Amino acid sequence: MLKKPSSSKLNGNGWQTFDLKPHTGADGRLSLRSRHIARRFLPAFALLLLESCGTILDPAPYSPDTDHVLLAASSPPYTQQSVLTFSDLNDATKKLLVLSNGYRMAAQDISRQQLAFDVPLFGLAIATVGNGAFQGSKDATVALGLSAATVQAGKSYLSPATKIIAYSNAGYSLFCGSQVSALIGHIYERKGGDITHVSDLLEKLLPEASATLIDGKFGEPPASGKDTRTALSKDQSANLLDLRDKALKAYQDIMAATDTILDAPIQLQWFAMQIVGGTTKTVYTSTQNIDAATALIQKASSQSTTTPTAITPGPLHAAGEPVAADFGDLTAQLQLTTTEAEQLANSVSTSWGTLVTCALPKS
Repeated sequence: MLKKPSSSKLNGNGWQTFDLKPHTGADGRLSLRSRHIARRFLPAFALLLLESCGTILDPAPYSPDTDHVLLAASSPPYTQQSVLTFSDLNDATKKLLVLSNGYRMAAQDISRQQLAFDVPLFGLAIATVGNGAFQGSKDATVALGLSAATVQAGKSYLSPATKIIAYSNAGYSLFCGSQVSALIGHIYERKGGDITHVSDLLEKLLPEASATLIDGKFGEPPASGKDTRTALSKDQSANLLDLRDKALKAYQDIMAATDTILDAPIQLQWFAMQIVGGTTKTVYTSTQNIDAATALIQKASSQSTTTPTAITPGPLHAAGEPVAADFGDLTAQLQLTTTEAEQLANSVSTSWGTLVTCALPKS
């Protein structure tokens, strides 16, 4: 026959109750029984986290080159090397967008999985306070408190909030980069022919203008006989010199814009690698150093800061075809071509310069 515990008693309704008193030793520490209760609570919450958290328990940062879903976004699938290798602007635009989606999905997954910490913490906090407020077992109160502290410690160690912020920032930066890439590609597709035409025309007009300034007269000197060419006036020479210098700067700008377009895929690739590396560093150390990520971009966007250098005068006409019919035509073509070249160069420079705003925010 089972014996009734000595600490049990019947209440007024005839129900059997037990007086669960805290068991402490002489030194005030929890007894073995209290610690046993705590040990029974802690594995339960640890098991809950293990079953529901998934990637949130992985201390390693998200890496796009190991994301099988991301790699399978292309046909044929990307490899760990090809996903961060950009062959041209279209390829850069597509891969930057894929990388952006990968980080944004990682941030959303961590946000949802963070509930595995928040829900138990909320429940444990209520249970701890409620158990004490309603004069429940002190052993249970202590066990609940220890469990809450354990869950909080796990949340602090795994830093889901840090990952969410870092992955969201990376997703924005890479998406922003994809838009810049698309814009540069659009300019190249629509105005690539104009850029080439203007560059070629300036390469012919500049030597002609320089030769006219040196000779003081327009056109080629006659092979024999009297030189009937009209000498330039002082005002004409000053005007031509000003137009020539502006055209020279425009030529340098349009060539810099051409280099920007041609180098954009490799610079965007380098930019993406810096974003990935900076995000990984953020997760590991909660610090970021993105100065290097924008140094090359800032350098590329600060075009036309050098002093124009003279172009050695060459033949007045290329391939026997005159560029300008007379002095007035020469100055008009210089002015018109310079304006067009500056507009094209500025469109490329301005578009490319926005990539600086795509950098990760400084911590």
